[in-house]
Amino acid sequence: DARWDSVALGDLAIESCTGCRACFDRGEDSCPRADGLIALRDRILASRIVILATPVFVNDVCGIMKTLVDRLAFVCHRPAFAGIGFCLVATAGGSPTGHAIRTLEGAVLSWGGAITARLGLKTGALMNGEEIGRVHGEALRRCARQLVPSLRGTARPSFLSLMVFRIQQRAWARETVESLDRRFWKDRGWLDSSRTWFRPHRAGLLKTALARIAGNVAERFFAR
Repeated sequence: DARWDSVALGDLAIESCTGCRACFDRGEDSCPRADGLIALRDRILASRIVILATPVFVNDVCGIMKTLVDRLAFVCHRPAFAGIGFCLVATAGGSPTGHAIRTLEGAVLSWGGAITARLGLKTGALMNGEEIGRVHGEALRRCARQLVPSLRGTARPSFLSLMVFRIQQRAWARETVESLDRRFWKDRGWLDSSRTWFRPHRAGLLKTALARIAGNVAERFFAR
């Protein structure tokens, strides 16, 4: 049996990032914003699956979701969400949902999360829950089935996830300053060249090898 919890980001009063870099240089607990972000981070860390759901505002995620992504920038450096499954959901009255999904996808990949499902729904301006279930029921059921491997603890990272890991791995291995970020990677053994992802996984050998090659090429390009 799975136990589900829900969080309305608007109830947490998460404030905008000031760009002070305290979370990068001294750790996220030194953030000057005294709000609900760290408690939310801890709830994510205790989860096997996280569903990030947002309405589409002007072709992208809503403001509070973007604020969350901004405030979790330290997780891009220190991927504490490594291996957690993420389901990405965007709803729109009539506009495309793809850009909003890609915004969430970019964040989750840098956090180390495993994207298990993506779902973009056109729900109209006033569609209620019953009507959403009737119109989009099959898509919702298909999405739910895609979450099962993460609930069972089976990790099958995508090619892109494996490639992003390799880019980050090489970048932090190349770093000469023993920063908080580099120590985070080193202490978990992620800088070991034999590691192909944050934790053991069931991605195929060929996919893993090709992702590492692509990551090597991309990291060299970014390092210039």
